[in-house]
Amino acid sequence: MLSTIKDKNEWNSNVLKLNGSFLQSWEWGEFQKSLGRSVERLLFQDKDGKFLAQIIKHRLPFGFCYFYVPRGPLNDFAIQNLEIKKNIWLEFLNYLKNLANREKAIFLRIEPEIVEEASLVQFLKNLKFLPSFQTVQPKITQIIDLTKSEEQLLKEMEYQTRYRIRAAIRRGVTIQIAESQKEKEKIFTDFWKLLKKTSQHHRFKTYPISYYKKVLEIEGDLKTKIFSAYFENKPISAAVFAFFNKKAYYLYSGSLSEPEYRRLNAPTLILWKAFLKAKEEKCQTIDLWDVRPSAGYSNFKKTFGGATINYIGAWDFVYNPVFYNAYKILKKFL
Repeated sequence: MLSTIKDKNEWNSNVLKLNGSFLQSWEWGEFQKSLGRSVERLLFQDKDGKFLAQIIKHRLPFGFCYFYVPRGPLNDFAIQNLEIKKNIWLEFLNYLKNLANREKAIFLRIEPEIVEEASLVQFLKNLKFLPSFQTVQPKITQIIDLTKSEEQLLKEMEYQTRYRIRAAIRRGVTIQIAESQKEKEKIFTDFWKLLKKTSQHHRFKTYPISYYKKVLEIEGDLKTKIFSAYFENKPISAAVFAFFNKKAYYLYSGSLSEPEYRRLNAPTLILWKAFLKAKEEKCQTIDLWDVRPSAGYSNFKKTFGGATINYIGAWDFVYNPVFYNAYKILKKFL
């Protein structure tokens, strides 16, 4: 029932069949390896179906670690199938418990890409999972259905958003899309400067510059692109999008914050152009990512319409309660 997958095509084929996120793609696993983390790709299958998990090992001090499965495991989470799937979940947990003993793992964290429902919450609790003290991926996100026509997408936006798109074009804002490695390298410095300015203005932390460079080097079934907005040949806004499994994702963005540039509505035009590019590439949805009430850009994203999705969030399976509680206290303190 258990296989460790070593072949990229076999892995991604199974991720696609289970409608998985780019965070479970082979390419994202290789990106994690480039950051110095270990990755294990497990496939469990029986007569009732498949269960897939790309597990990333995060190192902790003193030789400890924890296991993390972003937007996974992948499984058929239909409510009527939960009890049928229980045995395959137990086999997954037993395998990782043995691995945890060898690797000195303190806990396992999962973040399935499933909508929060009481029966699913109870199912995880019955398996001895605890609601995590820390959600890594966005728990609340905004999904746009790109199978709709351009006219319908515009109609479902707020009036002011449609106006800002037209105003940006009228005022002379232009959009360029960097897709090849050469194109992305050419404009990376502009993107980084805009992201840093935005992080300072809105007071949020960024990853190191090397992180974004590595994200933009990803190639294969998972692709990344930079959308840049210019006014009079000056870069005023930029955003990075990921494309995988007929889905697009709005990941990172930065813009000039001075009033004379805000009035140009460049971020709005970038996002609209990303809708059109994703439709051109046969994407069925675009995920606008984090729309928590506390997230600064939530209101902006919601003006584009779509559905607000509340996922089940992060859940931890604890192997070492003493060190887990110590780690939790330390994270909250930091």
